[in-house]
Amino acid sequence: MHLVKFFRRVRKDTSGVAAMEYGLIAGFISLVIVAGLLIATPAISLIYSTIGSDLSNACSSMGGSSC
Repeated sequence: MHLVKFFRRVRKDTSGVAAMEYGLIAGFISLVIVAGLLIATPAISLIYSTIGSDLSNACSSMGGSSC
């Protein structure tokens, strides 16, 4: 009989549910951030490469040796 009362009490206890929900939400948000960064990394790398080559071309066309 004590075991049945214990399981009823455990089933009604919801004290840790909010913390678990916040943990799941934080986990999903971090997965979305990581996926977004993995998708955006090649595009960002291309942008910086283009800017670097444009700056090098501009510097060499001006005849600057200190660039």
